[in-house]
Amino acid sequence: MRMLRMLAVLTATVLVSGCVNDYIRDRTNDYLSAELYPPTVLPEGYGGRNLGDSLMIPDRAQRPTIEEFVVPRPNAVVLAAGDENFRIEQDGDARWILARKTPSQVWPVLLQFWEASDVALEVNDPSNGELETSWVVINKERQRDQVRRLIRSVLGSDDSGQMQEKFRINVQQGVQPGSTEVHLLHARSASGEPAPQTHWGTDKGSDLMQSAMLNEMLVFISNNSSETESVSLVAQELDVGSRATLVEDGNGNPALRLELAFDRSWAAVGRALENTAIKVVDRDRSSGIYYLQIASGEPLTGEAGTSDEGFFSGWFGGSDKADEEAGIESYQLRLSRTGDQVKVSLERSVNELAPRQISSDLLSLIKDKLS
Repeated sequence: MRMLRMLAVLTATVLVSGCVNDYIRDRTNDYLSAELYPPTVLPEGYGGRNLGDSLMIPDRAQRPTIEEFVVPRPNAVVLAAGDENFRIEQDGDARWILARKTPSQVWPVLLQFWEASDVALEVNDPSNGELETSWVVINKERQRDQVRRLIRSVLGSDDSGQMQEKFRINVQQGVQPGSTEVHLLHARSASGEPAPQTHWGTDKGSDLMQSAMLNEMLVFISNNSSETESVSLVAQELDVGSRATLVEDGNGNPALRLELAFDRSWAAVGRALENTAIKVVDRDRSSGIYYLQIASGEPLTGEAGTSDEGFFSGWFGGSDKADEEAGIESYQLRLSRTGDQVKVSLERSVNELAPRQISSDLLSLIKDKLS
């Protein structure tokens, strides 16, 4: 009896589905045969808002042609293969070249880069690490130098002839001694203006242009730095000093002074901690605090260790009492703004500083790992 019931239900289902398919027509392609009718006109004496087409079909003349539309070039990622002395660093929207050479060694190669493309420099100030090019104009004839070829490829052949480009380069001592940071800004103006205004980084295409030009400079510096043994004597002033210095605060406690903006300092310290065996259990960026766990009695090392703990062990596998029994102590690494600088200090709690030796060792380790 049950089998007969199930067979009846299946038979009814098949019949109903067949009826549905027969009586409900597929309207998917009806739009292909749709006709265009004139707008609705109201009789005289009747008011109302104007009625128009909700979906306008543009004329053929309004459609972009292949010649009018240029697909924008993607942002290239450049790595100096086999050379760890040069790379592109990024922090948010900011990008720069990091070179493991002194500014006085990098400066002559930067001059060669612009000279090779016959781009004049309006500002050449090695003592302050400033370079500024003249306005670069793309002519109609084919230009083979790398700067103008890059501009043409980024903007497209149509737009590049209507605009002129300008670049500002800032060279400064890196965070680590013996390293250099090269920053670049871009400005754009309409070609032919007698006294164009310079607005750095405000054009909608400046991010793409700055990134592409930095990549081009990276390749040139990497390929030519080994061949260039010259050192700029006037740029040696940039070699003096460091942007990360171990100091003592007013009470004689160890501290790390960073001559960087807070955002850059926070990111740099975070990357440095990732390259150590120190465990970061939490972080509070608004308060400028990294919460750390350090094994007591063990020397601080610069190698990031491996742990047998699983992913959820930090949630379910441990407790404060277990940490105390294992000799693990909690600390707070605090970043504080002091004018244009950032001070990094180590605390046991808000009201207690860390022991002097642990603070000194940890801050020294972070300084060595900064980039």
